[in-house]
Amino acid sequence: MSVRPGIRAEDVFGVSWPDLTYDAVASTVMRQRESEPLVWEAKDHRVVSSDGAVSIRKAVSAFANSEDGGFVLIGVDEEGKKGAQTYTPVGAVFAKQECG
Repeated sequence: MSVRPGIRAEDVFGVSWPDLTYDAVASTVMRQRESEPLVWEAKDHRVVSSDGAVSIRKAVSAFANSEDGGFVLIGVDEEGKKGAQTYTPVGAVFAKQECG
């Protein structure tokens, strides 16, 4: 059985993981003019509420169960109808620290 390497940051954002910056992510999502590709999922700033946690869990679980994985981008707003969406990185403010 061969092991697939999964999705790499280079394949999605054009730079390696250590060099991944806000600008690289923003550039990628702002160029996207269709539905999100299978390698990333945009979640807008509202996911930081208690209801949004369910949405994040679903996205993370879907990528965890896929062969290649993917990226969940929190703080990216989506506008427009299917096939003509625009994505804008707006950031997200978390009300409390969840980890560490």
